[in-house]
Amino acid sequence: MIRNRRLQYLCCAAGLICISFGVALTTKAGLGTSPISAIPYSLSLIIPGLSMGTWLILFSIALVLTEIILLKGKMPAKNWISQLLISFPVGWLIDAAMWLLSPFNPELYPLKILTVLLGCVVIALGAYLCVSASLLILPGDGFVQVLAQVTGKSFGGVRVVSDTTQILIAAVLCLVFLHALVGVREGTVIAALLVGTIVKIFAKILPLTRAI
Repeated sequence: MIRNRRLQYLCCAAGLICISFGVALTTKAGLGTSPISAIPYSLSLIIPGLSMGTWLILFSIALVLTEIILLKGKMPAKNWISQLLISFPVGWLIDAAMWLLSPFNPELYPLKILTVLLGCVVIALGAYLCVSASLLILPGDGFVQVLAQVTGKSFGGVRVVSDTTQILIAAVLCLVFLHALVGVREGTVIAALLVGTIVKIFAKILPLTRAI
């Protein structure tokens, strides 16, 4: 945990920006998207009237409401309010990142894979910065924490189940409405496998938790 308050806010802001651009990069690769945005991205393809960022906000709100239901209304107000509030800038940042990267459309498959890998690195950096800041919990993480608390299972195990379930739901949505696995492809699997590992690497080479 970072103890310097200014550094906390700086890391948190930088982390959210990195996560947003990382998600945009994996999406622009055209090989699916990261697990955390698989359902919102798929819905944006099915109902293009709403952007991926907007769908992410709506999806985040749904996750927070589910947390409240699972905890039978005993969830501290500051927890669900902070998660709801942070959902909006994250959604807006993703839309901004998608707009900034709109000219970038890799066509060669090796370049697509490289874009996914770069996106994974950027997402992992953002996740590490946010965790190090210890200022907020994103709805996706909060949802997993509540599930782990209710089921008595480990956070890591519940995370795997949660990511897998979201990927499967996104895949079903794409197959039913688009008749193709557009929102979920090999890039989604790569992100699911690599991001956690890369976060651990950043934790070793960027010891922000020791900052004063």
